[in-house]
Amino acid sequence: MMKRLAQIFAALILLIFSIPGNSTEQVEPISLRYLGHSAFLITTSSGTRILTDPVEFKGYTMPPGIEADIVTISHEHIDHNNTSSLAPDFTSLSGCHPGNQKISCIDTTLNDVQIFNVASYHGPGHHGFNSIFILEIEGIRIAHLGDIGTVLSEEQILEIGSIDILLIPVGGKFTIPLDVADSIVSQLCDGSIIIPMHYRTEEFVSLPHSAEDFLQGKDNVVRTHQTTIMISPLSIDEKNMYYKMEYKD
Repeated sequence: MMKRLAQIFAALILLIFSIPGNSTEQVEPISLRYLGHSAFLITTSSGTRILTDPVEFKGYTMPPGIEADIVTISHEHIDHNNTSSLAPDFTSLSGCHPGNQKISCIDTTLNDVQIFNVASYHGPGHHGFNSIFILEIEGIRIAHLGDIGTVLSEEQILEIGSIDILLIPVGGKFTIPLDVADSIVSQLCDGSIIIPMHYRTEEFVSLPHSAEDFLQGKDNVVRTHQTTIMISPLSIDEKNMYYKMEYKD
């Protein structure tokens, strides 16, 4: 009798820990490092490195010898596509053809990263296309908006899907103004981490708006004072959180 009860108890324990959400397996975070302008280095828990929109422009430079496995380029402008300082042997995914008059359709899985792009328009300071890149990494979905120039259509919202981390330009002039940035946040984010990029800094003084201009009056703002943050699915809250990252150590 006691042996039978022990077998039933063991079976119940196995059942409990097999239910989704009850696993004791540790959730490993990904790291996200801001390099300035629209450039981020995202590293998965298994070590895959994704570099977005590498920049060598104005006062922005990539760290010497920086290495990446995957490079995404939202459009072919010099402040978003400069791979000259990167260590070789990376896979380059450019979302636009040269001249930005045609989108390159991307939908692929490389190592442990699922990647696809959604067509959008650049602007208002430039004509042509821009690619929104969606990265899915270990259950976290990241949208990098590149130099998006308009609010999203219903079709684009459906294509993009749910987003955990939004990397959004807020500097204006060559990209969306502040009110449109707020509208896109409302379109895409419901319990997401929102990180501003492509804004006025001492390296790029001609842009109208700084990150602080975008964050003014908003709740749930975290000023990290760091270039790198660690994010896991457990980091994602039920409410939107705004993270301002540094791009210099």
